[in-house]
Amino acid sequence: MTSKLFVTTLPDFLLIQRSSFIWFLIFGLKNEIELFKPFLSSNLSSKRFNFRFFSNEILLRKQKDVDINFCKMNKFTYSIGIFLPIQMRHSKSSGLLNHSTFIGKLPLMTRNCSFIINGYERVIINQIVRSPGLYSSIQVIKKKQTLILTLVPERGFWIKFLYDDLGCRINFDKTFETSILYFLDILGVKEEEITKIIQFNSVLQEQKKMDEIIKKQEEEERKKMEEIIKAEQEEDDEEISFLENIKGIKNNEEIKTLFLNLLNEKYYFLGKVGRLNLNQRLGIRVPINQQKLTIHDIFGIINYFLKVDTFLIDDIDDLKNRRIRSIGELLQIQFKIGLLRLERNITEKIDLNKKKKLSRPSDFFDPKIITSANKEFFSCSSLSHFMQQSNVLSELSNKRRISALGPGGFNGDRVSVMVRDIHPSQYGRICPIETPEGSTVGL
Repeated sequence: MTSKLFVTTLPDFLLIQRSSFIWFLIFGLKNEIELFKPFLSSNLSSKRFNFRFFSNEILLRKQKDVDINFCKMNKFTYSIGIFLPIQMRHSKSSGLLNHSTFIGKLPLMTRNCSFIINGYERVIINQIVRSPGLYSSIQVIKKKQTLILTLVPERGFWIKFLYDDLGCRINFDKTFETSILYFLDILGVKEEEITKIIQFNSVLQEQKKMDEIIKKQEEEERKKMEEIIKAEQEEDDEEISFLENIKGIKNNEEIKTLFLNLLNEKYYFLGKVGRLNLNQRLGIRVPINQQKLTIHDIFGIINYFLKVDTFLIDDIDDLKNRRIRSIGELLQIQFKIGLLRLERNITEKIDLNKKKKLSRPSDFFDPKIITSANKEFFSCSSLSHFMQQSNVLSELSNKRRISALGPGGFNGDRVSVMVRDIHPSQYGRICPIETPEGSTVGL
C-alpha cells in the first residue's frame, strides 16, 4: 500500500488584524470625520468662510520610493498621509476653492500585520473588554438590597441605574448620583409622560413626593443662609463661597450638559452590539441603525425594574459578556483623540489670530497633531509591543495575543485575583498557560 499525504490549507491566523485595519481605513476614518464635521461647520463657517467637507472621498497617499527596507535602514516610520477634500468659499467673494488638505500621517500595516515605527518592527495586540450592553447585579448598600443595572457603551462612561425601597436613582461613572425623576426633568421630558410611568408604581410615587419635600427644604435652607450672611456686617470669603456652592447644587450647567451629552452620538455611543443587547434585554424595538441612547431606552430600563419577577445576575467574567477590540477600533479611538486635540487647536487659532489672514483650508489644520497622537499610541501604549522575531511561532503568538490592559481596560496595579483567575468559559478558547509573569499575570 502506498500512503497518500493530504496537505490541507491552513487558515489565515492573522485575518482578524488584517481585516480590522482595512475596516478602519474604509469605515473608521469616515465615521470619525463625520462626527468631526458639525464642529467645523459651526465654528469655521460662522466666521468669514463657508466650508464643505467630503468625508466619503478621503485620500490615502504613500510616498514614492519609500518601502519597508528603506524605513528600517533609515529609522523612518512606514506610513501613509491622510488628505481630506474641502471646499471653501469666502463670505465676501463668490469664488470657490477646492483643496485636499493634509491632516496627518497614519502608520501603515505590512503584509505580516506589523508596523515599522522609527525603523523597528512593532505589533498591536488585541484587547478584551466588556461587551456593550446592559448588565444586572445585586449589591447591599447601606444595609439595603439594591438592584443595579449597569449600562456599558462602546464610547462613553458607565451608567448605573439603582432601584431599592427609596426609589430609582441614576449614577454617572461613580462621580454623580441623582434621582431618575430629576434626570428626566432635565432632559425635557414632559410631566404627563413621567406620570404615565409612575402612576402604577407606589415606590416612584413616594419618591416624587420625597423629591418635592427635599426641594422645599433646600430652598428654605438657602433663604436662611442668605438672611444670616446679609445680617452680618463682616463677611468671610469662606462663607461667600459656601453660599455660592449651595446655590449651584441644582443649577449647575455642567450637570445639565452631562445629561444632554448622553443623547449625543459624539459623546455616548452604544454601537451595534449594545443596541442589540438593549433591545433583547428590555423587549423594545428600536432600529439597529439608532446606535445612540434615547429616551425610550431610559423608559425601558425603568419599566424593566417594575415588571421583572426574577432578577438574574450576570457573570461579568464570562466570555459571552466580553468582546475583542482589535487594531482597527484601537486606531479609531486614537484618531478620535487626535481630532479632539485638533478642535482645540483650531479654536485657539480663530480666537488668538483674528487679525491674521487665513485664506486656505491648510491654515486651519496642523498635521502634526494627529501624527503625534498616532505616534504616541504606537510608542507608549501598553498594547504596542516590539515584535518577537526569535522564530515563526513566537512571532505568530505575539500577534494573536489578547490583553485586558490598555485604554478602557483594567489597571494592572488595582486588579484583584478573581479577575486574573481562569474562567470556565475560557477553556478551549484562550490559552491559560501563556501569560506573562509579574504584576500582569492573568491579564
